[in-house]
Amino acid sequence: MIIDIHTHTFPDKIAAGAVSHLQQSSHIALFSDGTEGGLGRNEKRAGVDLAVVQPVATNPDKVTRMNDYVFQTNRRTAETGVLSFGAMHPAFQGWEGELERLKGENVKGVKLHPPYAGIPIDDPRAIAILKKCRELGLVVLIHSGKDVGLPGADQALPVHIRRALDAAGPVKLIAAHMAGWACWEEAERLLADTGIYLDTAFSLGRITPAPDGFPWEEKHLRMLDNAAACHLIRAFGPERVLFGTDSPWGDPAAEITKIKSLPLSQQEKEAILGENARRLLLGSSQVRSEE
Repeated sequence: MIIDIHTHTFPDKIAAGAVSHLQQSSHIALFSDGTEGGLGRNEKRAGVDLAVVQPVATNPDKVTRMNDYVFQTNRRTAETGVLSFGAMHPAFQGWEGELERLKGENVKGVKLHPPYAGIPIDDPRAIAILKKCRELGLVVLIHSGKDVGLPGADQALPVHIRRALDAAGPVKLIAAHMAGWACWEEAERLLADTGIYLDTAFSLGRITPAPDGFPWEEKHLRMLDNAAACHLIRAFGPERVLFGTDSPWGDPAAEITKIKSLPLSQQEKEAILGENARRLLLGSSQVRSEE
């Protein structure tokens, strides 16, 4: 089973504009039209069994409406192969009740994006959310490290994540982008002993530039090569690494090939590509064991 734990979509009516804006502003190639349908088709062609959407609430006023859409998405999972986590923002006033509503609807986890929220993950409001998610058994996926689209927005560096975990206790936390985009040495030093999960989204190999002629320097396009990726996987443990594409920023087929090219055992590759995520998500009615 292959599970893509980290993807993004937009409502159909705004997807084309959103994707166009993202590519123009980032100068990075995109590999999906940004819709739920486009995501599902791309993932199925690549052999992915389940794509998990991570909705980003950029302001607290959007949380409830976004989660209403999450519920609709999850009612179609058997048909589409797309499952969604819930949206949350640390400044949302009704956060506790909203988390309980997500749990009641069998949503498996929530996404927090500290740079886009403008609130560090070790802020007391974010820590309170982490504690409630621990109580409810909800998985939390957070952006971690720097953000290529928001230079200087450092609200989820490994040091922030470590402080948040020390305060919140043992949360089922997935630190995206190999636990700290562009600060991977710090991630290993501060987070490898915490028991958190990490995903591979937008971290392996090389950024694919958009075909717009932007004058990228090669050094800015490089991410983790195979040796560096395997070093991190060994430091955290392959049983704690989850496959993710960050779609539409990643091509599922190409990202699967990257995992398969790593000098790991076949069992370790299968664990990363889906078995680890399957075990983490098994409590969800939309994810069934094939055993």
